Amino acid sequence: MTIKERVGAGAAAAIAISLLAGLEGYTGGPYLDSAGILTDCFGNTKNVRRDHIRSLDECKALLNGEALRIGDKVLTLTEKPVSTPTLASYISFTYNVGDAAFRGSTLLKLHNQGRYREACEQMRRWVYVTVAGRKVKLRGLENRREAEVKLCLSGLN
Repeated sequence: MTIKERVGAGAAAAIAISLLAGLEGYTGGPYLDSAGILTDCFGNTKNVRRDHIRSLDECKALLNGEALRIGDKVLTLTEKPVSTPTLASYISFTYNVGDAAFRGSTLLKLHNQGRYREACEQMRRWVYVTVAGRKVKLRGLENRREAEVKLCLSGLN
């Protein structure tokens, strides 16, 4: 990754962290999210234990590290240029849906075809969780996706 890409990823990660902190909210203790996944901090699902409460500083460090990691990952998968706001929205989106989902998404395919507006708008399709084997649309995910789409599209102007 070039220095220019690294700086862009860092700036995008900073924007994404601000967005994610607001969208996810902070909870130090573990809880089950709407899909029934054990979660803590700012929507973190990695290495969560029911018997461990993380400090705010630990949670911030996890969020920062994950945003930077995702930014690097997204940049390796995108074949066309990505503006800082668009990259920030992709980081937020991927933080929520996971690396594998982003890698196999129509969003990424459209981006790599240079169809940037359509790529951004793909996020609106990701508003369902599976609960007890049924797909359920969540208003909270709809609100989140609208914020991500708005940020994504702002990078196209």
